[in-house]
Formats: sequence, C-alpha cells, structure tokens
Amino acid sequence: MKLYGILLFFSLALILGHNAWGGTAAPNTGDMHNLLLKMVDPALKSLPDAYGPAPGAVLQVNGPDFHFLETAGFADLEKKTPIRPDDRFEIGSNTKMFTAALFVRLAEQEVLGLDDSLAKWLPDWAAKIPNGDRVSLRQLASHTSGIRDYADDIIGAGIKDHAALRRAYTPEELVRYALDNGMPDFAPGKKGKWKYSNTGYILLGMALEKATGKKYADLLREYFFQPLGMKNSSFPDSVPEDPALVQGYASFPGGKNTTAWNLSQGWAAGGIISTTADMRVFLQALANGKLFKDKSTLLAMAEFVRNDDVNKHLGTTGYGLGLIEYGQGVWGHEGQTPGYESTMMFVPGTDITMVALTNAAQGPVLQMRSLATVLQKMAGIEPEPPSVFPRPEPNYTGKRGLDFQPSFVRAMNTLTRERSSELDKLLLTATVPEIQQLLADGKTTSEELAAYYLQRIQSNDWNILNSVMELNPGLLDDAKQLDSERKKGKMRGPLHGIPVLFKDNIAVRGMYATAGAWAMKGWRPTRDAALVKNLRQAGALILGKANLSEWANYMDPNMPSGFSVLGGQTRNPYGPFEVSGSSSGSAVAASANLAPVTVGTETQGSIIQPAMMNGVVAVKTTKGLVSSDNIIPLVDWMDVPGPLGRSVTDVAVLLTAMVGKKNVDYTQALTPDSDRTLRIGVIVLDDKAAEKLAGQYSVPKEQQGQIKQLLLARNNLSIKMADIFKKTGMEIVEINASELPPHIDVNAVLPYGFRDSLDRFLKGLGDKAPVSSLAEVIRINNEDATNRAPYGQSFLTGAQDSTMTSNEYDILVNNNQTTAGDALGRIFSTHAINALITDSQAYAAAGFPAITVPAGYRENGEPFGLVMVGNANGEADLIRAGYAFEQTVRGRKLPDLDKTRQQIMKLQQ
Repeated sequence: MKLYGILLFFSLALILGHNAWGGTAAPNTGDMHNLLLKMVDPALKSLPDAYGPAPGAVLQVNGPDFHFLETAGFADLEKKTPIRPDDRFEIGSNTKMFTAALFVRLAEQEVLGLDDSLAKWLPDWAAKIPNGDRVSLRQLASHTSGIRDYADDIIGAGIKDHAALRRAYTPEELVRYALDNGMPDFAPGKKGKWKYSNTGYILLGMALEKATGKKYADLLREYFFQPLGMKNSSFPDSVPEDPALVQGYASFPGGKNTTAWNLSQGWAAGGIISTTADMRVFLQALANGKLFKDKSTLLAMAEFVRNDDVNKHLGTTGYGLGLIEYGQGVWGHEGQTPGYESTMMFVPGTDITMVALTNAAQGPVLQMRSLATVLQKMAGIEPEPPSVFPRPEPNYTGKRGLDFQPSFVRAMNTLTRERSSELDKLLLTATVPEIQQLLADGKTTSEELAAYYLQRIQSNDWNILNSVMELNPGLLDDAKQLDSERKKGKMRGPLHGIPVLFKDNIAVRGMYATAGAWAMKGWRPTRDAALVKNLRQAGALILGKANLSEWANYMDPNMPSGFSVLGGQTRNPYGPFEVSGSSSGSAVAASANLAPVTVGTETQGSIIQPAMMNGVVAVKTTKGLVSSDNIIPLVDWMDVPGPLGRSVTDVAVLLTAMVGKKNVDYTQALTPDSDRTLRIGVIVLDDKAAEKLAGQYSVPKEQQGQIKQLLLARNNLSIKMADIFKKTGMEIVEINASELPPHIDVNAVLPYGFRDSLDRFLKGLGDKAPVSSLAEVIRINNEDATNRAPYGQSFLTGAQDSTMTSNEYDILVNNNQTTAGDALGRIFSTHAINALITDSQAYAAAGFPAITVPAGYRENGEPFGLVMVGNANGEADLIRAGYAFEQTVRGRKLPDLDKTRQQIMKLQQ
C-alpha cells in the first residue's frame, strides 16, 4: 500500500497535484530544489556493490530564474568513474525529435511536403510495403502508418548476444527485416489506430536523404549541431569509439556492459549521442521556435494523435511529429537504447526545459515523466488531472491468466440464461444469512453458486475489472462436498457453502500466494494461513484469490493502485474512478458481486480506502484480533487482515468466522435497539485548528489557505454524517481536532520495515521459499524489468538500501505506536465514546480498528463512504454504529457493470 498520509489525500490532490503545489503560483525555489534532488534516485549512490536500477544519472532542469543540475552514480562501474555533468550519453528515441524537426524544417523550405506520399520519394520501398502507396511521410512521423517495428527483435537480440550487439545494419536492411518478419499492424491512417514504429522513422530518414541529396548525418550537422553550437553531439552510425561516452549497462544481473551497441541499429530513429547541456540548447531552440523561419512552424510538430492506443502504449495524452504530449503545455520525448535511457521535456514559448540521462536500460529515468507537473508549475500552467480512467495496462507480458478448466466451463454451461437471471434476482442484493437461507431451502446449491460466480467472473472480470487473480482448482469438488454435508445435516458454521475470495498475499494451500510479484509466482503454500483454516472450519467455499496492488502497493510511486504484474490493472466497477489500494481486488470483487464476501489486508488504509472507493463495507481489525500467520507482509507490526462485503451484516458474519472463537459473534451487534446507547464522537475543526493542520503541508503559504478551506469542508461533511446518527437516538460528542494524535510518520519506517519483515518471512519458509530475500526479488525483476517491473521498483530498492539500524527502527516503531495509541485511547476514555468519525489514519499505527460504510455517490457516480475509528477491540461497537448508519442511509447501489465493461473494452480496442 502507498502511505500518502490521511484520507484527505484524494481531495487534497485536486489542489496539490502529485508534487504538492496548487494553483498557478510558481513553486518555492528551495522546495523545488529539494524535490528534484529526491528524483535522482539515492540508490544510485550505493553502486556498484548493490547494483540497482541504474549505475548513474544526470538530471538538469532549467527555467528563466531556476537552474538545477545534479549527478549521481558511476560512468564506469569497473573503474568506479563518477558521472560528470558534461558526460555523453546515447539519447535513443529522442533522436526522433531531431528527425521530425528536420522533416518540418524541410517542409517549411518547400523541399518536400508533410503529406507527401512515401511513393513520391521512395517508390521502390512503397511498392514492397503492403498498402505502401497509401503511406504518407506524416504517418511515418506520427506512428500512424501501421508499418511493423523492427527494433524489439533486433535490439533485444543484441542485449543477449555480443555479436548481435555489434552488428552493423544499413537503413535498407532494417526496413527489409521489418517487412520480412511480419505484416503491418493496421492499414495506413486507420482511424483510431496508433502504434510506435521505429521502422517509420528509418523510412522517414531515408526520404529526407532522397529529397535533399545529403546524408542524414550531414543534415544533422547543418541544421542543428553547428548552428546551435552543439559541439558535444554526434551521430556515429557505428560502434562508438568515444572516450567521453559513459559506459552503458543493460539491466541484467551484474549490469551487462552494452556500450558496444552499433548505433546503426537505431539510425534516424535512435542514433544520436549528446550531453545534458547540448540537449538543453536544442530543447530551448525548439521551444522558442528558433529552429524554424516562422515560430508557428513548431505547431506542425504538435498535431497530436490522442486516442486509446496512445494512452495504452505511452500512458500520456498524445503523440505528434516526434513529440510526446505529457500534459497541458509540456512536450518532449523519451529514449532507450541497450544501456541508456533518457527523458527530455520543454514548455513551448519558454526557456523551461528538463533533461534526464542514465546509463542503464530499464533505469529510473523514464519515471522522470512525473516532472512534467514541475515544469507546468514553473510555467504557471494549471495541470490537468494526470490520471487516465479506466486505467490502461502497460505494454508488458507478465500477466497471469485465469484457468477456466473444462469442468468449470461445463458447470457454467449448465446455467441457462434464464437461470442466471433468476440467480441475479436472488443473489445480487442478498446478505450472507439470506444466501444461507436459500441454500437451506433448496433454492440453490453451493455447486450452483460456484458456477454462478465463475460465470460472473468470466463475463465481467477477466481482462476487464481484473479483480480475481486465481480460481481454486478444487472449487467444484469442495462445493459438492459441502452440499453433501448439508444434505446429511452436518453444518460446519455460518459460512457453510458460501464462496469467499482471499487477497493474494494470504496463503491458501493448493493455490498460489504471490503478492502479485513475478518473483513469487511459483509459490504454492503447503498450509493455510490461520484465518483461512478458521474459515474452512466455518464452512467457507474457497472461490479463489483476489488481485492487489503489488507488494501491498509498495513497489514504486509510479505504479497505480490496483496494479500487479501477475494480475494486471484492477478497475472500479462504478466507472472511470480510482480503485485505491492495496486490497483493490478484494474491494472490487465484493462490489461487483463476484463473490459474496472477500478478505483483504491493511497496513494503513489498504482495506478502508479501496472499500470506500468501490462502495462496499469493510473493517480494518484491531492488531492481533485476527491472526496474520502465513500472510506475506509489508510491515508486520502494522499488518492486519480484515473482511469486506456489500453489507455490514456480511462483514459481521465473515469477521466472526475469521476470529474463530466460540465466544465471539459479531452478528449479535446487528440489533438496532442496542444502538441507542452508543456515543459517537466527531472531530470538529475550528478555524485555528484548520490553519494549524494546513500548515503541516510543505506547500507555498498561499496554497495553505486552500487546504484549510478543504479541511473545513471535509469536516462539515463529517458533522452532517454525525447528524444522521442523531436520528437513531445516539448521542453525538464533538471533539476538538487538537486532541488528535500529532502527525505519525509511518513512511519513515517502511523501507527498513518492509525489508526486515519480508526477509524474516521468507527465511521462515525454509527450503520451500520461492526466493531467499528482497535482494533476490530485485535481482529477478532486473533480469526483465519491462515485463516484471513495468512501473519500476524504487520502493524495493530503497528498502534494500535502507541504512536504518534495527535499534533506530525499534525506537521509531515504539514511538509511533505509543503516540498514536495513547492519544486515541485518551479520546475514547475521556469522552466515553464508542466510535469516532475522523479522517485521521492514526488508527493504523495505534493498532485500533476502523470501519467504512457506503454513504452515497458524487454527481459523477463515484462512491464515497463514512469512516469511523474504534477503540482497541471495539469492532462490536463499530458494527453496531455502522449497521445503524447503513439501515438509515441505504447508501449503496449496484454498479452498472454493462456500462463499465463497455468503457473498459473501448480502452482495449
């Protein structure tokens, strides 16, 4: 899970953006400098002994009144030569900006036309390409020609084989390879289609040579390198013999040196070598239109293609002619060759630029796209919301499919359309006790329930919502066994025959437990987690495993909530909204009626937030109430399991079974008459307290006023929710916000805590462990980072490189627990309350419970919920209060899965 702080995060993001600066005011220079320092991965400085995401990097950000230049790591791992600001790097596909700018410049000079046909300049090649007579030069530059990309095959082979790495190619050979090894991906200019193709830029470079009668390298020197004074830039078109070029490393164990890559394999699509200083000069000239006779000519490069393919492949808002649109007002490109990565951005009409270079493939530099928001703020541009919903999946191959084995298919086929409709009416709004009554009355069976939920998963989840990670291969046999026991009068407990999904960090014997991570993909625990054992004893029918945010959302800050490399991207059943993490799959599956109840885990917010964002009920339990045995940890002193369901009744039944004690029955709290004795606390913010809280955020002072107003608005909503309890006869107690615990810096304990917790967990598995340590997880990801860590793994590497000592960690943990626990305990005892309405997540560090109950929907259809914190072991009181709120408000409605499915399928077309 990501620990962003209190639940106000989602609302504050509207003001602060990802970098905590809002409005159009320029950021504080000191704050921005500190932020940029953090962007240069501190892990770089630990190399070469702990080879991480990249040996070294240079980051340069410039504006009219701001200049930042920072280096980190090594230019040569063997010689331990440090990176210098003027070192030279391969810039890869950033070469496309030069090729496209040259193309537009020549069109301005009327040497050729932007919409000239390929056949006009390269008739022989146009004749060899299927539909080649319909291909235009503009399509080549905008990746809309459909021509197959040669690069993955040729360059991928070079990373693995030294001879292939050094092999020279002519441009013609590169095009021939693409044509000989596959048909075009789509017809030229097909509406709504876009696919990145290096082959297109090879053909464009060849057309430019034909139109001018000059070599591509000479054109670069004539139009860019010489007039702009780019003395340290070159186009070698061969294996580089350049002492100023830093050594490049592919992300393989040990960091394979790939400096000998022959740049002819990139040519006009990726063959330039340059420095941060030279690239800054080029970007400034491009930004200000100085590359062209008419400044407005730059706009020809900015005719952006904006469609689902661009979003899916790039995760950005558009692609023009050699330009990526990173958001409103920020343009640039990214590049990669074997051993090098780069990101470059600029703001048109200004001197605001960013250049980031690193000497490793799959390094951290492509994560620098988040700096687009920084550039926007430097330019006084109000950024647009950065998220794309429904969230696309990255272009990778690590996703694990669901196994609808033949017996499952046969079982689903037994359900006619009419019977499925009947079951919809019986089950979609039924509570667990009501489903139990249907089973008792013979109106359905557990075997039929299994087929019904399999059918819903197949129709609504696989490659759509992506909330289910794995199906129990023994599901139907287990269902038949439970039906047989029922017929004989043998009832195990209140969950007898009720399907349950478990988050995929919880061990279930005979199934995988992976935390969504590639390195854990082969682990099949031989024994159940203790809570699973309890649920089996209560009669639960194990349906399968739920997806999650990988490693409990502690993989990388760029990874969206709900994504895991094995499970893909989980999506909200209510539409284009955030799912939150890390129990995303558990929340979505419960909300979409893919299982009656599900089980999640929480460190801080990982149950409560996704439940709230997906319109279901959930309880984060008191630490120790439910065993955390055999659950893959984030930080074990905070981690707890918890139940999720569509109603408070469902959650009460499931929690009772999870605890597994004869004297514990939370369904006894579902009695409205007892609710009247409850006292509900609500935090009240006065103007002074709101100002003090707003002052805790590291933002310019003018933005703190906006935060203050947001805090007051949120508090007013809490007070309105408290008024609902008055209708049930409960007493409301107003509590000043000053009594809340001070800020608990849980983030400080995560790096050491995660490494320590995971390494101890893996060690405890002995020879059955899938990996030995976090360090091995990182190494395995680095072997194929594109497919095993597509968003990066900087949280993992940061945890591995933590220099905190065990004594320092213990002191910090004790301080967090004591500070949070004492303050919350004092509130409960002083005011004699049973539950507290608050946004504070201090409950997590204190080990106290919390509940969320659906409260309604915003105008756009996005769910929101009430959150209450309880005293230690106060789950019964929370269930009483939550049940009263639920029965009064009736705040949940069924999601329109047909509408959501259409939105998601459109994304994937």
